Amino acid sequence: MQKNSSIHLQEELPENWERIEGLLVMHFGQSWSGASLFTQGSVVEAIRQYPEQLCAFEINEENGKRFKERFRVTQIPTVLIFQQGRMMANFVGLFPRHKLLETIENLLHNPSDSTIEQ
Repeated sequence: MQKNSSIHLQEELPENWERIEGLLVMHFGQSWSGASLFTQGSVVEAIRQYPEQLCAFEINEENGKRFKERFRVTQIPTVLIFQQGRMMANFVGLFPRHKLLETIENLLHNPSDSTIEQ
C-alpha cells in the first residue's frame, strides 16, 4: 500500500496494513466529542509534518466496534501508532499535541522494541 498523507474514515483496514511503510496511526473518536476533535487535530498536524512517513485512519465509534475489540480500545479518544503491524504507542484520552509529535519523531528516527503508553 502506498503511503498517503491524509486521514481516512475506514470501516476496514487494508488487508496488508501490517506492511505499510512508515507509521500507521489509528484515531478512535466520535464526531460529537470535543476531546475527539482535539486529538483528531493532533493527528492531522502530524500528517502535515510527516506526510511521507505516516498513514492515518479515523475509526469512529459508530462504525468501529470491531476495531475497538480487536485493539482493546476502552476509551474514546484513543490514538494507536503501529510500525510494521506492531503497536508502538498508545495515547488514551486528551494529551498534549507535542507529545504525539515527539513520539512520532522518536519512532521514525529511533525505532525500538519498546511500546510507549501515554
